[in-house]
Amino acid sequence: MKVWRCVMVRRVGRVVVAAVGEVAGAAGVAILLVVVVAAVVMVGAAGNVATHSPCPVSEFTCDNLRCVPKDRVCNGRDDCGDSSDEKPNCTPCNVTYYGEVGRSYEIDLNETETLQPPFICHMTFVAAGDIFGDLVQLVFRDLVLGSFRSHHVCGCPQGKMSVNEAHRPHIGGFWCGGSSDHNVYYSETSTVSVTLEVPAPEQDTIGEKKVRLRLMYKFLLGAESIVRYGPWNSAKYLGVARPGTVCDRIFDSCDRRKCRVQSPNYPGLYPRNVTCQYIIRQATVPHGRHALVSVGQPQRGRVHIKHTDAACDGNLHLWLNGDCDVVGDTLSVYEIQGDSRRLLMRFCGGGKVPRITASGAELLLVFQTSPFDNLHFDYSEGTHPGFELDVGVAFVPKNSFLYADQLCEFVISSFEAAHGHFENVAHSLPRDSKCVYEFRGRPDEVIWLYFTRLKSTYTQPLSRDGPHCRTRVVLVEGAESDGEMLENTCGPLGVRVCHREQLGPGRNRTRPCGPQESYLTSVSHATLTIHYLLPSTVADLEFRLHYEFVYAGPRAAALNRPEPCDRSINSERSKKGLLASPANNLLYGKFGATRLKCRYTLQGKANEAVRITFIYFYAHNSSCPRRETPLQACGRPKALEGRGARLEVSEWPWPGVELPQACICHGIYLPATLLSYSASLTITFTVVGMDVFDDFSHFSFELEYEFVEIEACEEDRIVRGEAGTLSLALRPPPGPCRGHPWLLQPTANRFLLVSVPGKVIRGGLQVAAHGHLVAADDSIAPTECQSSELHVYQPGNPRPLSAVCVSPGAAETVHVFSEGFNEPLSLDYLGEAARSLVVVLLSRPAYLSGQSQQQQHKAVDVRWVEAAPRWLATRCATECPAVHACISASLFCDGTWHCPSGADEAVVTCLMALSPWLWLTFGLAVGCISVLSGWWGWTLWKTRHERNGASGCSEEVLTPGHHESPPEPPEYPDCIDVDFETTV
Repeated sequence: MKVWRCVMVRRVGRVVVAAVGEVAGAAGVAILLVVVVAAVVMVGAAGNVATHSPCPVSEFTCDNLRCVPKDRVCNGRDDCGDSSDEKPNCTPCNVTYYGEVGRSYEIDLNETETLQPPFICHMTFVAAGDIFGDLVQLVFRDLVLGSFRSHHVCGCPQGKMSVNEAHRPHIGGFWCGGSSDHNVYYSETSTVSVTLEVPAPEQDTIGEKKVRLRLMYKFLLGAESIVRYGPWNSAKYLGVARPGTVCDRIFDSCDRRKCRVQSPNYPGLYPRNVTCQYIIRQATVPHGRHALVSVGQPQRGRVHIKHTDAACDGNLHLWLNGDCDVVGDTLSVYEIQGDSRRLLMRFCGGGKVPRITASGAELLLVFQTSPFDNLHFDYSEGTHPGFELDVGVAFVPKNSFLYADQLCEFVISSFEAAHGHFENVAHSLPRDSKCVYEFRGRPDEVIWLYFTRLKSTYTQPLSRDGPHCRTRVVLVEGAESDGEMLENTCGPLGVRVCHREQLGPGRNRTRPCGPQESYLTSVSHATLTIHYLLPSTVADLEFRLHYEFVYAGPRAAALNRPEPCDRSINSERSKKGLLASPANNLLYGKFGATRLKCRYTLQGKANEAVRITFIYFYAHNSSCPRRETPLQACGRPKALEGRGARLEVSEWPWPGVELPQACICHGIYLPATLLSYSASLTITFTVVGMDVFDDFSHFSFELEYEFVEIEACEEDRIVRGEAGTLSLALRPPPGPCRGHPWLLQPTANRFLLVSVPGKVIRGGLQVAAHGHLVAADDSIAPTECQSSELHVYQPGNPRPLSAVCVSPGAAETVHVFSEGFNEPLSLDYLGEAARSLVVVLLSRPAYLSGQSQQQQHKAVDVRWVEAAPRWLATRCATECPAVHACISASLFCDGTWHCPSGADEAVVTCLMALSPWLWLTFGLAVGCISVLSGWWGWTLWKTRHERNGASGCSEEVLTPGHHESPPEPPEYPDCIDVDFETTV
């Protein structure tokens, strides 16, 4: 029994049939020959060539039917064994070479006796597909071919080498000279031809090195060419080739594709004397958007365009324009706008390529190489000759600051936006370009500008012929040509930047951008110019600029005043008008202010009053009590603390005497109307506790004013004297003097004490500051007062000293001293006006009052008395002990209580106050009566003693040792030391 086992071994394209078994006789040999012939036929069919040769297409068939690789033919060695591969006058030229994937081949071409100049040598390399590969890889190891003289004209006069591919136009680029570098060429087609042209030697070239070319070649599969085509699951889109061109390609819809722009034969040597055009278009653009097409390469090593003849380029970076003229290999990037194109950047060299962005949807790249070159190409680690650029597409909003069609000029007007921010344009600009931003405000506005980001990205070193300054920032007031310079710096150095704004709103921002971090113009027009002396791609200035048009009064004149928001209004010029809070952000927290106080003075004629209508009031995050009375929303006015805003209205019924009329801290119950008593009115807008986020929108008000004619009050409501009483009706009758205040004025070196029946309303300032001066111990909340309120003010101070909920006939009394009573030496700085008191009775409307109709028609008696404090009168016999105040002696024992406790009308006090002659007469009378009484008593005793002696009555005898103690005087609980000395 015969056992056959056939093993087909495929060894890089060769089919070997091994017949293993027991074969006997001629029958086994016959079968083996049949199998071999069948294998040869299969090989021929696979290669589709040389079907009649026993060797594959990649090998040479020797005369003895041996197969040797074609690169071993004519190499000077007998590889066939019968010298059939080394025939006479045999050279490697004019041969078509094939090969198998996975094998390396080498050709060493030398000038020999059979290969003498002049000659032309053609070597064709074909990738036959399948196991014979799809692409050809050529490695030029050693080249000695004349001398290299120029990249542009007559560069290779003594011999040249060219590389051409099938199905491409002839390009006519050459290499020559000497090189031992490792230069790799990757074909884009399946057939590559290498041609050496060596002319006849000249007289002066005798003795030079002979021609030599050491060439290694391989055949590659297209699916394994990942660097060029990408992996199978993420293939690169290399565009559509334009017919009839060497390397022109068209790209479209790169927003959905992985578009890559590559140099010819990337990642290997690119051909000489070529001009490649790459057009990138974006046809589909979303509605309301503008497409920006860009190219760039963030990775090092994927761009290396030759710029020098040096064998080693140790400083691989981009070079621009004239620095690329030595070799002449350049990549130019244009943006296409209609029928015109604009050069954005022209560069060579290598390294990272910053993103080059067109201002529109079409980009043109032009790659040009010089006709001649040597093979000195520095292959740094991880780098490839040529270039590969990533294509990107961005969609930006239309009518934005991110792009400019032709001229990079923008106009920012306060009529369109009072504030905002913008960034540098998102597309590239050519060298010597300018971006101009013109700010136009209203005549009464100024402009606040500050950068929150300013960064330069220089990706190209200084050139010998290039400008020293790459970008320049210029800021002028007014027009660019004749304005005052605010900034003129080279690059970002020296430009004011507010860096902490980069954190965003509310994050670690403790202060606003100050004068050293921002710009504030003095006029309403400014121009910012960014001048790019180099292409913005390599000398980019990335920035974010915030702008704000700030109201600063007519023609910004308010900035030069100490109080920029104060105003004076006269009825002769304006009978009626509108007042509003200042819209000047310079006065608010975002410019560093923590407090704001604006004072508006309204002055009318003698027969006029001012009607105020409060329309609107807003205070952001401000604490404020909510009262039912809109004009007294502040409650008991006191100093603002923490954070808040207040609108206070005061009038001036007498010169130098300020009387508060309204205080508003919220706008819940507005609108509301107020009519003044006099023709002089002051409105004060106060804001405290502002932070860096506050502007005029956080604290604001609006009101109307009107001067109206009224009937003047003829009463003289100024009272003076040592003491007196004001009888004020709780509901005063109608008339021109209804509700008018009273002014109490003291004499020299005296203060005033006012006594009012009722209870202290909690929040009165004198209760808080000088609590020991008030006799009333109890206080009530403002909401608990159902009666009228009486306010006592110090002239010139809008804060009341005390507020009293009046109660006629009540046993409780509130006592209020004028300012400075308890402060030693206060007379040195308090004049008569400051020691005066203003008394105002605020009548509640009938529907808000809790009093009966009878109570509402009652009157409250307000008593006042002039007093001197203890520190002013060291010895005082006419003191009110309850309040430690000295009053006039003429007020003692006059039948009216002036001291709070009535001590001035006590019996003992009044007896001490009698005349000394009356006391003398009274003493003499008492003395006479005492003498007469003593004489009469002695006479009576004597008469009785004589009568007892005559009757013989025994006399009582006291025994020795016994004594009768005299009676002790009675004990009195208290002894009052009365000083009868008076100062009268």
